[in-house]
Amino acid sequence: MIKDLTSEIEFLTSQSERSLLDSKRTVIHKRIKDLTGKAAAEFGRLRHWRLTGEPFTVGALAGLPAEVQVPRRFLDHPYYYRDWRGRPVAIAVHLYDWPDVGPEVEEICERVGLHYEAPVHPPSWWYPGRTQLVLYTAMAARRRKCRRSSPLQLVLPFKDGLWVI
Repeated sequence: MIKDLTSEIEFLTSQSERSLLDSKRTVIHKRIKDLTGKAAAEFGRLRHWRLTGEPFTVGALAGLPAEVQVPRRFLDHPYYYRDWRGRPVAIAVHLYDWPDVGPEVEEICERVGLHYEAPVHPPSWWYPGRTQLVLYTAMAARRRKCRRSSPLQLVLPFKDGLWVI
């Protein structure tokens, strides 16, 4: 389904670029916006994520207590996803200069504690054929480390796997 939507987006984009009439371009742009929203929602649905209109920070995605500064092009045309509990699970971006920025993306992800992937399927729904979909998700190990323990959790004295009294 996403492939069909991106194909239509690509066709409409080419029609919009060729159109000399502003009114026709406006109608095409509204249709493209509707299709990109549907493609983004379907992308999340296939992964059991919910597309959200409430952005969150890269630090929140990585499970960090503070905000992390990243270059603006690292978050070009972002779509934010949350799990069923409302927690940040992914940011899908659409990068124009992929794969040239790949090493920079990799360095930032390693520094922050994110995993990235640039899937071939589905194609980017932002500007098919001109942008690359890149997906940022949290590294599971970092997420687990940042969880707070319950204040009611007992701290028991163990040594070498035995309870010390």
